[in-house]
Amino acid sequence: MSTIHANGPYDALTRLETMGLSARLNLPARAIREQIAAAIDLIVQMERMRDGTRRIVTIAELEGLIGDNLSVVNLFVWEQTSVSPEGEIMGSIRPTGIMPRALDRMNDMGIHLPLSMFGVSGSIPQVRRPLKEFRDADEGAPEDDGYGRSDGTQISELGDPGANQPTRPDDMGPMA
Repeated sequence: MSTIHANGPYDALTRLETMGLSARLNLPARAIREQIAAAIDLIVQMERMRDGTRRIVTIAELEGLIGDNLSVVNLFVWEQTSVSPEGEIMGSIRPTGIMPRALDRMNDMGIHLPLSMFGVSGSIPQVRRPLKEFRDADEGAPEDDGYGRSDGTQISELGDPGANQPTRPDDMGPMA
């Protein structure tokens, strides 16, 4: 667990990458991004509101690398509902309806979270598969982009691109 000062989850990753690049270790940006993707699961953003209180405004998941780019998706976002007569900001953190990729891993560790926590009701939906899934090249893996593994496996493409939509403009798009 660590603290970084940034304007949003995506900005935090950009700052972390910049710190790695400024260490002058002559590491390529991709290597630094791989280290970030391997080390960070969730980003919790707090913000000081106009009334002086601090609130959690975003809980985002770092999904991993897509090509050379880090991919972040918001799981929960702050929704302001009103301002009290005393000037207190009212609202709550709301789920975006996106299930975290780490949910299966959490279940394996004995951490069982209700689906309603993520804004999902009814039967268990198909949980998004991990981004860093590998498969044999002869089983339809994408053409080698130079980042294939020595054993012939490669990072697979995302399954459902529609399920990976950012919910706020500051988290739009992969980190270039």
